[in-house]
This record gives sequence, C-alpha cells and structure tokens, in this order.
Amino acid sequence: MDTVNTRQDLEIKRLAEAVEYLIKYITTLSTHREMRQAMTVINQEFSNLASQVVQLQAAVDNGDIVQYVESEVPTGDIDGVNATFTLAHAPIPSTSLMLFVGGVLLIQDTDYTLDSEIISITNPALIPPLSGTIVAFYKY
Repeated sequence: MDTVNTRQDLEIKRLAEAVEYLIKYITTLSTHREMRQAMTVINQEFSNLASQVVQLQAAVDNGDIVQYVESEVPTGDIDGVNATFTLAHAPIPSTSLMLFVGGVLLIQDTDYTLDSEIISITNPALIPPLSGTIVAFYKY
C-alpha cells in the first residue's frame, strides 16, 4: 500500500510541477505559434494528471490505499468536564475508530458518538479526568 501511495504522490507532484513550470513559461512567449505549442503541452500534462487522479480515486474507492492513525490524542480540553474532542481526520469507515479513555476501550454509539471527526462522549463516567488520557486509532 505504501508503495502505491508513494508512487501516486510522486507522479502527481511531478505533473503539478510540470504544469506550474509551463504556466510560468507561457508568460514569456510572444507569438501565437509558441503559445499554441505550449498550450498543447499543458493540455497533455493536465490529461496525464486527470488520469492519475482517476487511478488514485479508484484505488481509494477499492480500499487499496488506506491511511492509518495510531495513538492520536484528539484535540479538546482534558479537564474532567469537556466531553467533545476532535480527530485530525474523519474515520472511514466510522466503525474503524477505536477510542480509549484511560486505557479503556469505549463503545461507539453507547459510550460516545462520532459525527465526521467530532467525538462526543455520552457516558459522563467516561469523560477523561484532569490529567487523564484519550487516544484514538482509526483508518481514513
């Protein structure tokens, strides 16, 4: 999975850099012929980039490319009162989230709810106490 991700990232970066270079180059052109030639190259680069995006989206849709988050501390005050925390990403699927408070695994829709990347602890007894811990593991 990492190889596919890295290869796709490098290809997209390469294409984006080529398009950026060509756009800068166009501003130096003076004739219509030069302009047409440059636009032909840019159109080809955009076509290549669009193809890469389609392939990347298909890989994501097929589950071939998955990002994992391990030991993320969601943002939010850990003060014994706050029950709302925010993840860096929305888990996909939402059921991939494993949330631990003080080392105890919480149960989604019983102990907490998840709305995109927003966690709301619904069981007051499980709100992290002052100096407590809350840790998340998930894929997106």
